[in-house]
Amino acid sequence: MSNEEEIAELVSARRQLDERFKQKEMELDEFRQKVYQQAREIETRLANICEHSYTRDNYAYAPLYCRHCLLEKEQVWRLKARSQN
Repeated sequence: MSNEEEIAELVSARRQLDERFKQKEMELDEFRQKVYQQAREIETRLANICEHSYTRDNYAYAPLYCRHCLLEKEQVWRLKARSQN
């Protein structure tokens, strides 16, 4: 096999890898979008049905979070506002 044939073969193999990588990235992005959408739906339902009891951890500027559903208070406000619109 000459150098030119070997180079052409390696370039072809590299292009195939690049195409496969792009395909897998697209699949991963689609999967992430589905998971994020499901998480938003779950969090919205939690924000609406949970009777929130807020607490905070023992460090400076710790956010308030619900003891039951573990959503932060500001997150609950945003989710409720979004669901009302």
